[in-house]
Order: sequence, then C-alpha cells, then structure tokens
Amino acid sequence: MFRPLSTLVRRVALAAALLAALPVGAAAQLQLRLDSRKDMLEVQSFHLTMAIMKQLLEAQEGIYTNIAAHPELVGKFEAIKAANDPNEQVTLDVLVRRFERVPEMTEQIQNAGLTPRMYLLATMAFLEAINAADKLKDPTFNRRTLPPSVLANYYFMDANMSQLGPMFVHVNELEAKMHAAVAEHSGKQATPATPPDQN
Repeated sequence: MFRPLSTLVRRVALAAALLAALPVGAAAQLQLRLDSRKDMLEVQSFHLTMAIMKQLLEAQEGIYTNIAAHPELVGKFEAIKAANDPNEQVTLDVLVRRFERVPEMTEQIQNAGLTPRMYLLATMAFLEAINAADKLKDPTFNRRTLPPSVLANYYFMDANMSQLGPMFVHVNELEAKMHAAVAEHSGKQATPATPPDQN
C-alpha cells in the first residue's frame, strides 16, 4: 500500500490539504469533511490519472517555490483564512471562492493547466485514496464498501508509485525549503532592531 513511500505520500497529501485549506480531520486520518453530500459524491467519483497527478504536483511545486521566494505571502494567506466565516457551510463552491481570493495560488494552479475547482477535486480525490489505503490495511475491512472510483484511485496510486514516487520526493523537498524560508522570514521579523550607538 504505497510502500515504501507511504509516509511520504501521506505527508504530501496532508500538505496539499493544508495548502488548500481543506476541511480535514486529524492528520492521522486525513478524513475529508464536506457539508454537501452532492459534493462528496463528486469527489468520490473523480478519477485520478497520471496527467492529473502531474498537474496537481506541478501546481504544488509552483506554489511552494513562489512562497519560498516571497515568504511574506504566508501572512496574507493567514489573514484571508481568518476572514472566512466559521459558520459558513463548507461546499466545493465555497472552497473555490475562498481559493480564488489568493491569486498567488490560483496563478500557479492555472500555470499547471488546472482550474481551482479541478485542483481541489484532485486534491480531495488524492486524500480519499490515502483514506482507502488506511482502511485496506485492516484485513477484516470489506473493500466493496468503498466507492468504485475511490478504490480505482487507490489501485492507480499503488500501481504507479514507481513513477509518482520521485515526484512526491521532489515536492516534499520544495515544501521543506518553503518552510525554511518562511521560518527565516518570521525570525527576521521577530528580531528587534539594533538600537543606535549612543556614544
């Protein structure tokens, strides 16, 4: 089940979920929550392909590289997230509207050949495939209870890990560089200015 890269795949999936501000549960579960059953059915009917995964990871690469070059964007992203109505129903349309408030992200997504909606759907389908992998670790779990497309996405990921694995490694490295740049930027902002020499 995505071995030997299961931890890395999970990390990339979680990073993608956080990047898109998706409503997920505990990091150990990556459980996706949407308030619209219709939207969940759309996610669970979405088919992952190699082309889609390449575009998804290319978009993440562009976003991480952009933030690493401009770490001050993180403050902007956090301010936009804080402005979201916590009582608003979480639907695909709402998530797309929220995402479109961040042109620095949507530009990278469009450069990769995706729309914000397609990016979100692909990210959510990716999460659902990870959830399926977790459930299938249990020998007593009945795989027939999984939606057919979710199970197909799991098999797709598992069968193509030799191609996807290096991409996940690369994206994970870029994510680490982004975090390092953001941490350095935050540290510089937190460092008080040296007082002028009084002599």
